Amino acid sequence: MFGDSKGKFVSPTSDSEGVKIREQTQRLSMNIISFSGPGKMKEHLGNLEGYLIRFAEAKEIEKKIITP
Repeated sequence: MFGDSKGKFVSPTSDSEGVKIREQTQRLSMNIISFSGPGKMKEHLGNLEGYLIRFAEAKEIEKKIITP
């Protein structure tokens, strides 16, 4: 389960109103959950960064890989 200061939400697909990206959205957190380890995470993060720049005009992107 994910959550923020406004409360918990299950997923973007089942709680879309709670996590909807709107025109005025300035910050967001995206999580990639890998059940096979961090192997291709850098590649996936690079792809995600490209999409954010291309489709959302993202300017400041912070990427972080967290492992247990």
